[in-house]
Amino acid sequence: MFQFRWVTRLALAVGMIGALVAAPSLGGSHTLDGAEAMSVQSVPGTWGSAISVLVPSSSPQAATIVFNFYKADGTIALSLPYAGNPVAPGGTAFLFVPNIIGLPPNQTYSAVVSADQQVYATVNLNTMAGTLPQTGETYNGIDATQAATQVFAPTVQRTYHGFTSNIVVQNTVTTPATVNMTIKGIGSLGAVSVTPPPFNIPGYASVTVDMSNYPTLGEGFNGAATINGGSNLIAAIANEYTPLPLVEQVNSLFSSSNTVAASGGASKVFVPSLYNHYHGFFTALIVQNVDTANADVSVAYSNGVVNSTFQGAKALAPGQSHLFFTPNEGIAFGQQVSATITSPNGK
Repeated sequence: MFQFRWVTRLALAVGMIGALVAAPSLGGSHTLDGAEAMSVQSVPGTWGSAISVLVPSSSPQAATIVFNFYKADGTIALSLPYAGNPVAPGGTAFLFVPNIIGLPPNQTYSAVVSADQQVYATVNLNTMAGTLPQTGETYNGIDATQAATQVFAPTVQRTYHGFTSNIVVQNTVTTPATVNMTIKGIGSLGAVSVTPPPFNIPGYASVTVDMSNYPTLGEGFNGAATINGGSNLIAAIANEYTPLPLVEQVNSLFSSSNTVAASGGASKVFVPSLYNHYHGFFTALIVQNVDTANADVSVAYSNGVVNSTFQGAKALAPGQSHLFFTPNEGIAFGQQVSATITSPNGK
């Protein structure tokens, strides 16, 4: 099985009745019931966050929503029933974390959003006034049903074209978790596999793992991570940031994406849209093997080009990823294409 990361925007996560939505990272603090929020605490500047929870119009009744914010030690910082409860079908509950009374500022929180009906949650991370350049991103709250004992981050970078990653891991249960991470990829030191010391995470709390702290990855590193929570269900997001604007991407300073459990992998994946300088936009497709054995991978583009490099001896190893940069894939300048990714020996 393999997973792919296509664009930095996230698909909506769903919080089911009685479930929690995790928000592993919140600048200024933020949490969703059924979703976890991650942290950007290692990224330069002052950050804040906002949580938006949607009650689907198809919901049979209004939802009662509660936001619980947790400190790094797992103690609860604030339990906040939404002031606008109950939220009608089609309605939204919105919180701007820095404006929450009773939640101490200048801290990073994880959050759990609870609701008695199905909800969808997103978390906005953004720099605050006075931090330049201004930047931000959105990730989806992680439904409790999407938490897993093992999750995969297909994009992990260290000074790769100026970008470095941090991964925020949240423990989604009450008991403490011992989390292990393996990072594989290629950088200035060649192909490497780095295993940081285990991380101890209290219940519902989160830990931020910044790749700048691991020089054994080398410079210009691009790879992937496999994150294991032992017997605990975990959720995670991956952030990529650059501390200064770069000439080639002055408006793309920060991105955030959800990790995926092995159950989110498939032997065939469809990518609706990829660009090679299409109206000035270009893309990169990142494919990660989330299976337990080597996976042959081919990418077939709608213009007839097929990349079958990663077959046989070059098959992707478990946990390994590869970045397919669209302008290098034989796609004509100014063209938009779709792609089909297949792994015949996946699951």
